[in-house]
Amino acid sequence: MHRWSIYILLFCCLICVSTYTAVHSQPHTVPNDTTQIAQLNQQALESLTNQQTHLALRQAQQALRLAQTNSHRQGKAQSLFILGKISHHHKKFATSLNFFLKAKAAYQTLHQPSSIAQVYYEIGNLYLHWQSPTKALHYFRQSRDLITTQHYNADLMREVLNSTGQAYWRMELYKKASAMYQQLLGMQSSEPAKERLRTLKKLAKIHKQTKAYHISLAYEQLILKTQEEIESATEKAITLNNIGFLHKKLNQHAKAINAFKQSLVLYKRAHQKSEVKGYKNFCALLLTNIGITHNLLQEPQQAQKYFMEAMEFRQQTGDALDIARLHNLIATNYCIQGSPDRAQEYLQKAVKIAKAQQNKEVLQNSYKVFIKIYEQQNRPKKVKIYYKLLIQLKEEIEVENRQKLKDLYTRQLTIDQKEADYQLLLTEEEKQASLNRQLQLESEKKEQNLALKASELSLLRKDQELQQSILANELLEKNKVKQLLSLAEQRLYTEEQKLLIDSLRNNKKLQKLALERQQAQDKERQQTIALLEKDRKLKQQVLHEERALRHNTLIGMSVLLMIILAAIYQIRKRNKMLKQRNAMIKKHQQESQQFANKLMKINERLKNKEKVLKATNAKLEQQNLEIKAHNFILSDTIDELGRKNQHIQDSLHYAKRMQEAMLPYKAEMDAVFQEHFVIFKPREIVSGDFYWFASVKPKKTSQSLVLLPPLLLFAVVDCTGHGVPGGFLSMMGFALLNEIVHIEKVLAPAQILQRLDTELRQSLKQENSANNDGMDICLCTLEKNKEQGHTLRFAGAKRPLYYVLPQAPNELIQLPANRYSIGGNKRYKEFEQHCLQLPQASILYLSTDGMIHLPNARRRNFGSRRFKKMLAHYAHLPLVKQRQAITATLNDFQKNEQEQRDDVTLVGVKV
Repeated sequence: MHRWSIYILLFCCLICVSTYTAVHSQPHTVPNDTTQIAQLNQQALESLTNQQTHLALRQAQQALRLAQTNSHRQGKAQSLFILGKISHHHKKFATSLNFFLKAKAAYQTLHQPSSIAQVYYEIGNLYLHWQSPTKALHYFRQSRDLITTQHYNADLMREVLNSTGQAYWRMELYKKASAMYQQLLGMQSSEPAKERLRTLKKLAKIHKQTKAYHISLAYEQLILKTQEEIESATEKAITLNNIGFLHKKLNQHAKAINAFKQSLVLYKRAHQKSEVKGYKNFCALLLTNIGITHNLLQEPQQAQKYFMEAMEFRQQTGDALDIARLHNLIATNYCIQGSPDRAQEYLQKAVKIAKAQQNKEVLQNSYKVFIKIYEQQNRPKKVKIYYKLLIQLKEEIEVENRQKLKDLYTRQLTIDQKEADYQLLLTEEEKQASLNRQLQLESEKKEQNLALKASELSLLRKDQELQQSILANELLEKNKVKQLLSLAEQRLYTEEQKLLIDSLRNNKKLQKLALERQQAQDKERQQTIALLEKDRKLKQQVLHEERALRHNTLIGMSVLLMIILAAIYQIRKRNKMLKQRNAMIKKHQQESQQFANKLMKINERLKNKEKVLKATNAKLEQQNLEIKAHNFILSDTIDELGRKNQHIQDSLHYAKRMQEAMLPYKAEMDAVFQEHFVIFKPREIVSGDFYWFASVKPKKTSQSLVLLPPLLLFAVVDCTGHGVPGGFLSMMGFALLNEIVHIEKVLAPAQILQRLDTELRQSLKQENSANNDGMDICLCTLEKNKEQGHTLRFAGAKRPLYYVLPQAPNELIQLPANRYSIGGNKRYKEFEQHCLQLPQASILYLSTDGMIHLPNARRRNFGSRRFKKMLAHYAHLPLVKQRQAITATLNDFQKNEQEQRDDVTLVGVKV
């Protein structure tokens, strides 16, 4: 009995120890459902690819629940990522952003940069579809950085580059978008041709948008060449239409029409084989493009033909706005042909459709054509009415654009606020999760302590029960011995009574009985001794078993104590780790709180900024309205000034033509001079300089029967001022010279200058006014003499004469002029006349001072000394080459300096 009790006790101790060891030494196991979670996520992705979004949603949600139940972090992250994609597909952008942010946090804990890069890419795409390209670019950049630095993924990099280019395109940053697509094109060298075609089309569109039509045309031609091998006829037709449009923009109208017609033939051929979607719309577009190009070629009849064919297709499709646009084009064509009534009919149809459809763009074009028609008809009231309507329409469009910008800004703020809220919520969830983990660890610690105390109590109870059972056994044995002794005494007493009775009855047998009694007593004593010996042996056995039990119990308790000590050590170690984790959690909580406070402050700042922006926007709107009102006034004023300026410009150009007609013709001077050149550069449209030439036949005398050569008179004149004032004086001077020479027959240079001075002063009434205008002149007469030479007579007013003799071709000689001008306040003037004989092939130079005053880039004049040196340097050359050399020298001196301070005139003649 004692042995079995000991065995049962030891078995219980071993069970407790093994249970404790199993609880604290082996890891916590969960049901292995990772395969099912992975299968559900894979099925959800396949369903999403097959557009079965509701089925994909159920599968992803089931996978998420299972992953959360089994604490499977990889499966949970993947499920959140798929749910984000599904919500994005359903255009639930805020929900999608929440899922993606949670997936990013999960992947960050798992240290998976490739998955984080994928999440960043999806968030960027989300923001791109949410009309927030700036935020999209931020996430695309993060995804690209992770791909480049952590884990290179070529497929993901191509997708990121494509989406980044699209974001830059939306922001109208076309150079950056082109750079992204160029990089993508470089990565697609080994990709299928269709992928490269998509990128090439985007590059062509970007360059067309930036008006780089030559580059866009090169891309479109490359696209067409690639399409010949792989794509259908309809795709080629679309590319040919794009090529035609680019040729039209480059003013290559014949090539444009050819491309449009090739596209039309291809499209019709493809439609004959099998019905093509959008056939009528595309044919109408091509016919319209051909008509517009014929208009640009000044072929309105051909354009009308194609417009009418396009109208048939448009009426079959029934698209009202396209019909209205075509009405505008037909009206413009009738306007070009000079049929305003027909044009107005089509315009009224276009206006009616545009008003019904509330399309301001078509209405705006219609009003512009109306204005053009009424301007041609010279109906200013109608022009003013439609100008007002056009301005009102522009105001409405600008108001709508401002509202769109305002809505875009509000939506951007909302998006930023939602992202901040989700980030804050995610931080709070992480904080709550860390607190839950801390509470769970504390509860596990308490459970372990309770389990240890319970095991200790059970051991104490079992020890007490063992002691009680041993005491009970001892009491039972003692009671048994007492019972045996009492029975023996009772039997002995009974026998004694019987013997006594027998002794009394039978004296004879007394001795025998006494002997028997003595024997019985001895026997009893022997039995008692045997019982006592047996009891002693039993007690010794019990004591031995108790010692063995106590020894085994001591060993068990020692083992248990060692296990308890080991458990206490592990618990203390875990407590220390828990304290460290708690410290980290507290630190994280503090950081989270600080981050939350920062977010709150940022939100407050954003709200304050939003209030300031609203106030600023209100002020700006008010200022814009005022500016627009001023702009309309300025626009009318500018238009009026533009018309007046155009009128003045037309008048000036007409005056220039008159002035050029007044100057000597080249043929006249070729007929009388061996060689000559003229450099004539007005500063403005009309010049204050002019050069004059006259040929006067000498009077016949009765003594001379030989025909004498004519007297040649030529001059270069510099009038006061330039432009219109100088032009008036030049016309007056030209007329006065002709009158003095041809009517008054004054032929001596000094007398001509004297008469010119008198006439000019009288014409300008300079004696009775403060007018001081006049002119500087270099005047010569040339008469051929008998010795094959020439007699030169010269008189000048502030302008000298330069000449070169043939025997000294590089020596420039100057004849001085008088120091006063023609006209002015000075009354009495005497002009000196020089006379000299010139050999044949001598060269004369007549000039104004405009060439001397030409500035260079450092604002220094060409100068008189440099001018004379230049004439002497080139005097040996033929006069045509002299003109070229002088022009080149002046250009080299100015070095593309456009400023000209005065009119420039230089005439060279060889006699």
